[in-house]
Amino acid sequence: MKQFKKIRRWVLGAVLAFSFNACNFLEQPVVTLVPDEFAITNGNQAKVAARGLFHRLQDQSLYGERLITVTGTLADELLWVGTDPGNRELELNEVQATNISIGGVYSKIYETVHQANSIIERVAALPDDDAVIADVVRKDVIAQALFVRALLFFHAALIWGDACMPLNSNFESNLVIARTPNHQVLLQVVKDLKDAEKVLKAGNGGEIGSDEDRCVPTSTACKALLSRVLLHTKQYEEAEAYATEVIAAYASLDLYRFSALWTEENKTSTVAAESILELYFDISDNNSLAFWFETATNGGRLEYVVGPEIARVMKNKGGVARLPASVRGGTTTYVNKYRDVQNGTDRVKIIRLAEVYLNRAEARARLGNEIGAKNDLLTVRRRAGASTLVNVNDDLLTLIYEERALELAFEGHRWYDLKRSGQILDVMGNENPDTWASNDTLMPIPAREFFLNRNITQNPGY
Repeated sequence: MKQFKKIRRWVLGAVLAFSFNACNFLEQPVVTLVPDEFAITNGNQAKVAARGLFHRLQDQSLYGERLITVTGTLADELLWVGTDPGNRELELNEVQATNISIGGVYSKIYETVHQANSIIERVAALPDDDAVIADVVRKDVIAQALFVRALLFFHAALIWGDACMPLNSNFESNLVIARTPNHQVLLQVVKDLKDAEKVLKAGNGGEIGSDEDRCVPTSTACKALLSRVLLHTKQYEEAEAYATEVIAAYASLDLYRFSALWTEENKTSTVAAESILELYFDISDNNSLAFWFETATNGGRLEYVVGPEIARVMKNKGGVARLPASVRGGTTTYVNKYRDVQNGTDRVKIIRLAEVYLNRAEARARLGNEIGAKNDLLTVRRRAGASTLVNVNDDLLTLIYEERALELAFEGHRWYDLKRSGQILDVMGNENPDTWASNDTLMPIPAREFFLNRNITQNPGY
């Protein structure tokens, strides 16, 4: 019955979507993404294009909001309490193919991938002449574009499973591109990150924590992201090795204050230099996270609060240092990591050191290194001010996943972690027993894509 309901609504919604909003990156002329008047003809323009590409991740449909709120609401991390009917679909795991939020994420991912591919091709095609572009600049710009493409392909693979994977900017071929099997997409992510890692600079290693190094892709960021992606491809030895390289470049996690990550100190102080890669926002390029997480009394339009089970575990095990920086409230628990309602300048963390410790802990547990895994887990707990006692009867992987839910809450990880851990069916079945179905682990391909691409296929159940 649920499947029939989804199909029926998809047909009606698809017609409406086509009538009013039949547009995505494939419809738009290339010039709207990399305008000819700003064509890349030299090294300076190439560097500006690379910086602009990374800043596209600030979009509301990406890290500016939806990669955090959509995935959090699909999972048990966030509870929808607002008025947007599209968010009700996310909350109940009854998402339609016409859902605006899912459609927005899809479009922005592929618009940005298209721009990355355009930059790669245009910079590679520049004359082999240092007077036009130095070889080191050419390689650096291409590597930054590869990083952004890899990051977005990763999200596409985790949200939709099999995913379109355009590797060039050719309009005609991409208009009819078919979906690539999930595992192949993730292998392309690994390849892009490894290629980028060989070229990009290492970053500051946490010694200074300058914006220049934390707000652009670096080889350290590539290694950190590889330690995450390789868990999904079950390449645990490599995941451990990359995580170890990153951890070795930083001071002990204990020296970085958790609370400083979410305050103005993050922008200036070495106690917040744990952040490996983050997005900078200012008044002109702001995000809406605090606005949706805050009450009207504090200037927001409260759309999401902390899910009840996550809130319960956070209050019991969050730790004296981590708890007040992450959540606040009593009967209703509010997100506290994003606080600038007025200007929307909260930094968004893409990768930080604590995650890398937990990535290594998971890899080590999978490889049978329980002592090493436990040491990494307790390093994160100790910094959080949480208990460092581990019951011998507790399952180590379960503890690691629980710690990820606490440490990385409201940073866009929970939905992906539930899928990788194999916990998603049980957790979401308990969360939404009347509406949850196993095919809800994958989101629908947006309805409008079927009017644009004759080779696209839909996920089961939609």
